Amino acid sequence: PLWVVRLPAVLFSTATIALMFVVGRSMFGAWAGVAAAWLYALASGYVMMGTVGRYFSQLQFFALLTTFLAWRLIREPGPLKPARVWAAAGSFVVMFFTWEASAL
Repeated sequence: PLWVVRLPAVLFSTATIALMFVVGRSMFGAWAGVAAAWLYALASGYVMMGTVGRYFSQLQFFALLTTFLAWRLIREPGPLKPARVWAAAGSFVVMFFTWEASAL
């Protein structure tokens, strides 16, 4: 059925909107988080890609997550925490392997 192909894209698209709010709030405040999530949710290209049963929504989610984790990692004072380094690296690896041609 078609919903089996499109459901992951819809779920990742929805999660990306929530993550966009968290990133915007963490970097610039609550209003910026709301504005970023609102603009991202209403972008026509994003809405279209969020319903296609391909890798686009997963790639957007993990690219934003990798960027956010790396930003938090370098923003903290003191030595790097190994768990956060591994989280950022793991998110990058998952982002890299979401594209189907990366296995080549």
